[in-house]
Amino acid sequence: GEYSHCMLMFDHHGSGCETVSPELLRTKKIGELSKNGWQSQNVDVIVIKPELDIWMFGSKPAIHLARELETTPRSIKNFLQSHHFIKTGQWKPSEPKEALESTLRYCRRAYSSSIFETVAKRASFTNCCDPAFNRFVETLRKWFPQRPHPISIC
Repeated sequence: GEYSHCMLMFDHHGSGCETVSPELLRTKKIGELSKNGWQSQNVDVIVIKPELDIWMFGSKPAIHLARELETTPRSIKNFLQSHHFIKTGQWKPSEPKEALESTLRYCRRAYSSSIFETVAKRASFTNCCDPAFNRFVETLRKWFPQRPHPISIC
């Protein structure tokens, strides 16, 4: 075929399958892809709980989000607490998309893919504890291992 790998990635929230655990949903979708001809070692399914926007609220991405919005992580956290997106002692909101949209409005910024791009380029995701993100990274590393660059001697 034309493609050698297949990755299906989607938000658990809004999937229509919120009553099914992300793990079971992943297993079911892998089974469906396998039935359609994909080899199991070349397919993976990433179910992000609750939704992709949660990745913007990790400790390192949040620092770069604050810089991008020309504010501080503390200011964002205070805003999220005062608007009941997070409780004291939390950083990640249970409704991350709504929290991010409200934060952007608060900072007078439009919801834009460029914000995600800037944060992704600057932030280190080392020590990230989000299971979906870690599965995503592990799968890409397994499928596309880094190859050493050939050394050219002049």
